[in-house]
Amino acid sequence: MFPSFRSVNDAQALEEERRLMYVAMTRAREELYISRAKERFHF
Repeated sequence: MFPSFRSVNDAQALEEERRLMYVAMTRAREELYISRAKERFHF
């Protein structure tokens, strides 16, 4: 799950999450599935 900018208080932590997501996406060899929730649910 990729956090939104609202859920991460530290700018460096958010940047690290974005960097890791970029690496994961660019290393996909054949297929990459990205999904999202239509609405957010807080449990």
